[in-house]
Amino acid sequence: MVKPITGTKEGEAALSSSKATAARYVLAISALLATSYSLFTFLQPLFFLILITLPTALALVPLFFARLLARRGYFYWAAVLRSFMAPFAFALFFVLSGELVLAAYYGSPAVGLVSSLFLAIVFSIGAMLLHIFSSNASKNFAQHQSTSLFFDRVAGALALLFIFALVSPFAPLSWLGYPFLYSGIAYGVLSISPLLASSSSRWPSLREAGLYLMHSTGEWSTVAFLVGFAAGILSLTLASVYTFVAILIIAVLGISYVGIKVYSLDMKRIETMQQQLYEKHSNEMKLVTNQDFDYINKAAREFVVTGRKGNLLVALSSILANAGVNFAGSKVVLEKLINYEIPPIYKFSDISLKKGLEIEMKTRMEIVNSTIAEMIRRVNEKG
Repeated sequence: MVKPITGTKEGEAALSSSKATAARYVLAISALLATSYSLFTFLQPLFFLILITLPTALALVPLFFARLLARRGYFYWAAVLRSFMAPFAFALFFVLSGELVLAAYYGSPAVGLVSSLFLAIVFSIGAMLLHIFSSNASKNFAQHQSTSLFFDRVAGALALLFIFALVSPFAPLSWLGYPFLYSGIAYGVLSISPLLASSSSRWPSLREAGLYLMHSTGEWSTVAFLVGFAAGILSLTLASVYTFVAILIIAVLGISYVGIKVYSLDMKRIETMQQQLYEKHSNEMKLVTNQDFDYINKAAREFVVTGRKGNLLVALSSILANAGVNFAGSKVVLEKLINYEIPPIYKFSDISLKKGLEIEMKTRMEIVNSTIAEMIRRVNEKG
């Protein structure tokens, strides 16, 4: 966190600059709000200009706080205000101002038409802006990956709610909106899972719960969609008890499927799966056969099975150092191993967990084989 240094010329200059910036923003916001009030009250022929003045005034508020946060080193949250909150505030109050303009010029029927689609417009704009922001933030703020993923999932929930809001005003089709409403709520609630998954090691159970929920969010949202579909069917006067029972059976099957998927993320089950996969591919490992280097083989096996690379790095570094390979040379040999990071479990959500673990294990085997081959070559050169 960066704070202005007080008691120095630099600090006084920074404080003076902050006050000047605040004064400019407050003056601009006040002027735009006063203009909006004047257009609303006295200047009816120019009333349509409120479409610009009011949204701009409200958009300046998050921009002002973004400047303050950026000055104090909170660049990520400054980006949230600048890249999402400001344009969303402008869009939100543009729609609101549009309703006021329609009411002033065309009367209540036009307002009713826009109001029925108001939520759909707000949800769609919010989803689009949040998705764009989270995509850019995940590239530019690596230390805030979990928060960016949280925002991206909220955008997905808003997209589902957009469909509900778009369909619900039309009576013959309103029942079709229930599945999107239920799944949108479920997806929105489970959006917090990336924040839980990034919890401190002080709360390992909370972190594991977050990982589980991240992997199973799609399944739970599907179950919510089925429950919503059942609710939509039951809202129809033609729905019968047989329809209800059929939908209930589908929902139970969906919940059972999700339960199995969540069970598959149990850590003991994952460890068993990793051991089975290692036995399946162990013949692909090209290890050192000399008994004096058995500790390397054990460390390599640990890395391939679990992804933990600490012991293997220590073992290989020791051999390279004893062979007279300098730091720069060792870094080149161990570069792939040093740069490897275990992907979170939720990265496997698009494919089966077992298949994802198998692909990752093969990747680690390739790293071990190429690293040990390069190490042997360097050691032989020195020998």
